[in-house]
Amino acid sequence: MGGQYVAVDPSASFDILTEDDQRMRDTVNKKVQRRLLPILFTAALLCYLDRTNLSFAALDMNTDLNFSERTYGVGAGVFFATYAAFGVPTTVLVKRIGARIGLPLILFAWGLASGAMALINNRRDFYLLRLLVGATESGFFPSVIYYLTQWFAEEDMGLSYTIVMTSTAVSGVVGGPLAGIIMTYMDGVQGIRSWRWLFIAEAFPTILLAIVMFFYLDRDPSRARFLTREEREWLVERQTREYEVRSGTHSVSGLGDALRLKWLWLIVAVWLLYSCGYYGIIFWLPLLLKNVSNLSNVVVGFISTVPYIVAGMAMIIVARSSDRTKERRMHLALAAFVSAIGFFGASAIHLFFGEVLPLLVICLSIAAAGVWAMFGPYWGIPTSILSGETAAAGFALINSTGVIGGYLGPFLVGELTEKTGNYDSSLFLFGLFMSVCGFLSMCLKPSIGALSPSQSATPLTRSSGQFKYSESSPELESVVTHVQTT
Repeated sequence: MGGQYVAVDPSASFDILTEDDQRMRDTVNKKVQRRLLPILFTAALLCYLDRTNLSFAALDMNTDLNFSERTYGVGAGVFFATYAAFGVPTTVLVKRIGARIGLPLILFAWGLASGAMALINNRRDFYLLRLLVGATESGFFPSVIYYLTQWFAEEDMGLSYTIVMTSTAVSGVVGGPLAGIIMTYMDGVQGIRSWRWLFIAEAFPTILLAIVMFFYLDRDPSRARFLTREEREWLVERQTREYEVRSGTHSVSGLGDALRLKWLWLIVAVWLLYSCGYYGIIFWLPLLLKNVSNLSNVVVGFISTVPYIVAGMAMIIVARSSDRTKERRMHLALAAFVSAIGFFGASAIHLFFGEVLPLLVICLSIAAAGVWAMFGPYWGIPTSILSGETAAAGFALINSTGVIGGYLGPFLVGELTEKTGNYDSSLFLFGLFMSVCGFLSMCLKPSIGALSPSQSATPLTRSSGQFKYSESSPELESVVTHVQTT
């Protein structure tokens, strides 16, 4: 059974750590950030490049293999079927074998699957390999959360995860030009068509990074080679103490207990609607810009980087604010409302001003900023409450639920655009979705995702060294299995 849930006053003072503890915390956090965030950021970037390269490959692949638009659409969509189905079991497996082994295995598997896309010759190959790619990628992001919570305190998780997830915005900046270069200059090299080279070229770095990651990552803080012995003991004790506080206050354990919580269903609904807007931007942004201009595809590709640049900056700013104030709910709600304003504005441009590209770019940048800014405060909520194997499954459940939005959002854009002849109605619908996200976020209790004073204020001592990781110790179960499965 889970611990009793207690309300936490988010306005309470947190800054009563001892001076030595504050100094140690800053030192350890900086070392961990420098060690882990760059490689996890790179892995996430490759993940999104692998996801988006299909749309560029289709420019030649559909012609070469005589694929209809329906065939291509089905193949693109079946990715989400296995992505949702395998998310929970893959993440639970990673929790059991450890992220140091699990994450490289995920990268290696999806790199091979993505590269194998270069071998397709018919519709059956296309469908089967898309299913395989979805299955191999499914556990990556939940497992990243699991690994980060082995190293960061709850109050630092929002910013840390957001830094990794800025890769989604960066992928939008570099993905288009990179694919364009490969498609233009690699066509016919060694007798291989450009779209096949695209799959090969973008899969190879993923496989290479998987090998590097296996030797680079440490299993847990107690084995961290880049920390001193004193720093390792301090970090282990901090994570253990935080788990003890959480398990005695507002965390839950047991999947049945978690599924009976109203707040869980609220944030699942928020993630579903959020994903509609998120994937709507990813899959339709170039077409939206092309629709209101006569610019070349290359120019449109570069213009489409503007919303992603704004989105990346918004992610960092909002995450820093959320972590600094230790507040999640209102940051999440306000970001959703900002996104809604951007979508509503974009939908109204054609009606009131005609086809004005600069205005559309501004509105879509506002929408993207709001959508991407929701990442940090959103994930700060479940990471503060779910624990144990419930967390591994819970985060995968949220991630898999968002996949429904990933399919639903682009599908609705296509259907509404076909019926109305423009994108206005679909943009307005996304504005409604994000407005609902904002209102649902405000329905959460203020204490949801907020840190209790005891979580941040309890001074940590480094003298005892009593909390150590070992393969057979109960501390491994209580720290690695419970605290860090977020």
